[in-house]
Amino acid sequence: MKLALSLLCENPSRKTGLTSLFHEFVEKSLLYDSKLKWVVFVGPNQEWNIVDDRVTVVRDYPANDRLVPRLWADHFLVAGRAAEMGAEALVTVGFAPLRRAGLPVAMHMLSLQHLQPANRVGLLRAGYRKAVSNYGLGHSDLVITNTKFAVSQILGVRPDVKSKIIQSYEGLQHGQFRLEEDPDEIARLKAEVDVDPGYLFWCSNFYPYKQADLLLEAYARLDRELQAEMPIVMVGGGDWGGGLESAMASAGALGIEGRV
Repeated sequence: MKLALSLLCENPSRKTGLTSLFHEFVEKSLLYDSKLKWVVFVGPNQEWNIVDDRVTVVRDYPANDRLVPRLWADHFLVAGRAAEMGAEALVTVGFAPLRRAGLPVAMHMLSLQHLQPANRVGLLRAGYRKAVSNYGLGHSDLVITNTKFAVSQILGVRPDVKSKIIQSYEGLQHGQFRLEEDPDEIARLKAEVDVDPGYLFWCSNFYPYKQADLLLEAYARLDRELQAEMPIVMVGGGDWGGGLESAMASAGALGIEGRV
């Protein structure tokens, strides 16, 4: 079987978890099935590190750093190109293409942040995502999501997709994340961020919809003694849409910047 995968929805300069998720997805699938082949669509400057005779990489279409051309490519060009290259199905993230070229579509739906105004995705983006998500849920042949909460969200707006939804937890890179600590791990942690084990850990890009401010507001309500024992370490990928700046301002306004 040959499958096609589009990663054009990623912005090369603003990587998300999809970058590592789909590298692992393709790499592990090649080990799982010796007859499986892939056609992977990535932008001209987009990261793709898997080199294998069974993986064909197509870099002829723009990624999400060129939004409008990328939308055109994903909705009208990619499926036809994949079909011409012998793909039997197309794997996407968050959408089903308007021109499918006869290919079955397996759509990952990992987030429905546009449903909540508090997530601050903006009126235009929320409207687009609502329309595209609704179309994709209705026209995809398979819907893949990662948590039971996401399943409940999806079925809350589209109960008719229950028969074609799969919930599959995301995997773990055991070479990078493991139970055993390195011999000098605690010393390095102390030197780099000046905290000892026992801290709270928040890991995410600083998108506004991740609502880092909400976590900080909750943390500020804890007893001062507990805050002193358990600072928060926040690790993220940059100030996207003012999310990092907003979190830093919130910490200052709440008087907890020394423990964040």
